[in-house]
Amino acid sequence: MRKASSGCGQLSLTVTAKPLRVSACYCCGCQKRTGSAFGAQARFPSRSVTFSFAI
Repeated sequence: MRKASSGCGQLSLTVTAKPLRVSACYCCGCQKRTGSAFGAQARFPSRSVTFSFAI
């Protein structure tokens, strides 16, 4: 199980599956999206992701 949350703690998610794919990309689109030299991502099946919102 993997857990992540926003810096303010109002948004969190839990993932129960292994990633389908993990990648790093250095294309211009990923550089623009991240503001870095590359973008990293992990893709999971949507049915394995649960979101929580604190109001």
